[in-house]
Amino acid sequence: MNKLINSFRWIIPIIGRYKKGFVLLVPISVAITIPTLIIAGCSSQFIDGYLLNTRDNFAIPIAWFLLISTLVMVTLLALQSIILVRIEAFIIKSASVKIFKTIFSLPYSYFAVNPSGETAGRIGLALQVGQQLVTQVTGFSIVLLRAIIVLAFSLVISTELTLLSTTLLVVNVAFSFYITSKRESANKELALNKGLAEGEGLNAVANIESIKASALESEFFESWANLFGKSVNEQQNQSYYNAIGSMISTVSSFLLQTVVIILGGFLILDGHLSLGSLVAYQFLLSTIITPINQIPQLVSALQTLSGLSGRISLIFDEKTEEYVKSLDQDQSRLKEETSDKLKGDITLNNIVFTYPGSKTKLFNNIDIKIGAGRHLAIVGGSGSGKSTLIKMIAGLYHSDDGEILFDGINWNDHPDLRMRQSIAYVPQDMFLFSDTIQNNISLWDPRFTAEECYNAAKEALMQNEIDSYPLGIQRKLNDNGSDLSGGQKQRIEIARALVRKPTIMLIDEGTSALDDYTEKAVMKNIKNTHSTLITVAHRMHSAEISDYVIVLEKGKLVQQGTPKELREKPGRYSQLLAAERG
Repeated sequence: MNKLINSFRWIIPIIGRYKKGFVLLVPISVAITIPTLIIAGCSSQFIDGYLLNTRDNFAIPIAWFLLISTLVMVTLLALQSIILVRIEAFIIKSASVKIFKTIFSLPYSYFAVNPSGETAGRIGLALQVGQQLVTQVTGFSIVLLRAIIVLAFSLVISTELTLLSTTLLVVNVAFSFYITSKRESANKELALNKGLAEGEGLNAVANIESIKASALESEFFESWANLFGKSVNEQQNQSYYNAIGSMISTVSSFLLQTVVIILGGFLILDGHLSLGSLVAYQFLLSTIITPINQIPQLVSALQTLSGLSGRISLIFDEKTEEYVKSLDQDQSRLKEETSDKLKGDITLNNIVFTYPGSKTKLFNNIDIKIGAGRHLAIVGGSGSGKSTLIKMIAGLYHSDDGEILFDGINWNDHPDLRMRQSIAYVPQDMFLFSDTIQNNISLWDPRFTAEECYNAAKEALMQNEIDSYPLGIQRKLNDNGSDLSGGQKQRIEIARALVRKPTIMLIDEGTSALDDYTEKAVMKNIKNTHSTLITVAHRMHSAEISDYVIVLEKGKLVQQGTPKELREKPGRYSQLLAAERG
């Protein structure tokens, strides 16, 4: 039970912010029971006073009481529904924002080892959590409160019947919580398996080109079916318990109504109860039975909530990224602010790094210094650590030991705005949005005009293509730029970096899809910005035009120096150069 409660810790502050709404539901729920009790009392008097004793003066007042009570009840129920809808919308919105911010505050290392589709799917879980929490759990709490109040007043009618109803109600509620606590771990596993199956499906759709080209449809289907099968099996087990709960609830309701009629009949014969009182109790019994009938839905909702909340709570257990500060700041103010930028000096002191989940160190005491405005090229074979090193400089990976200084100061000691405006990173893996070319370059930042985005595209040699489009820079791209070539997508990525006029540019094989002529021209334009430039060289030409080169091999810095120095001495650099030239 403690684990179950802990899985809901993340949403408790959200519920607390709307506690006034929940508190307001209490007097409204209590008020709704008043017309219910009045209608029950009028029914009793109508039968005992009018039908049995033919007191004509009872009929019209009772009819008015019934009409007014019904109107009051309808009004209160409408008000209750409005409040519940507002609470649900607030919880869904607040929970979605909290989940989104937390996911985007997680370090890059988290995304490197967790399926992206499964992680992205957690953002949408807030909708299900809000609906289950308000519609089922809060709704059940309301009808349970009304049932308890009605039970208290029903003692006036018959102590025996009330004790019978109370016993069955308590047993059913206790059973629902027992089932939920018993299946706590299974519910979480079900939610995780569903998420993994959804994530596998999303990954398959995202990589459909490679799957189709390699005729791997059956292999991906088998992988997805395996994950989906696990969730179906868990769902079947959950349905089994839900069916038991539904059966017990149905039997309890039927048994209660039957026993009330039989026991009530004996009480009437013994003179302890009137016929009108039995009818009134039967009317109140519908309110008492309502929570019993809703227990199967409650059990299902609690199991679903347990799984969903447990799945969501996993991201809140992760350590968030220290560098991400802008999510907690006023975005409208940030878009208007500017900051003095870094000069561009970068120093790596005694860097030690181990991949997440690995025990073997990739880097051990790496020392590098790059002066402002200089071009450093990182070269090496596959798996040498080139991309990892540049990702560390970009703040995506963090060292186990040592420090990376910018202008002699640690990243966290700089204002967040300065770092974001000073550093631009062009990754290996290109991603474009289904939006205009301008928005893909500006990333919806209103500070960058269409003219500035066009000029950045011009520096990235994308000008001719843009000019050939009827809508120019306002042309809308397909999902992930599927209507562009690899080289065109890379040039838009480069333009995305250039439009920010950074003082530090990091390019991780960001020109690999360009031909030699285009690459040389783009690199020349980038170097003309006089920003500090660090490139992971796909072709040795990028290293040859740099000011300084470091050569990595299995995480070790085996050579460093100017291109001229490294060309003239035997070593890994000259081997790579000779291999490319053939």
